[in-house]
Amino acid sequence: MSPAIIDKATFEKISPKSKDYLLLCFQTSSSTDAPILKTIKKAKEQFPQSLQTYIVPEEDWDFFQNKYKFWGTPIYILFKNGVEKERLLGKVSENILIKFISKNVV
Repeated sequence: MSPAIIDKATFEKISPKSKDYLLLCFQTSSSTDAPILKTIKKAKEQFPQSLQTYIVPEEDWDFFQNKYKFWGTPIYILFKNGVEKERLLGKVSENILIKFISKNVV
């Protein structure tokens, strides 16, 4: 299953109440290539019971960029109970993304 699309309103509604970790991926339209989506899908498969993965559409970036202070993409931000746990900037391998999630998701 591919990552779902999440907008600002949905994030604000589910994030504080979610029992799962939420991994948000911000990427430009020009970098919506299959390797990035495949990497996110593999990460979700590694943590099926505790991780939800989302792609944030560019029209909602202003809210997230102002609130979480980022400007480069792609960027992965991991949340738990509405709070940012950690972030990872740049196009990364599946192995690096899995390690990033593993050290945070318990």
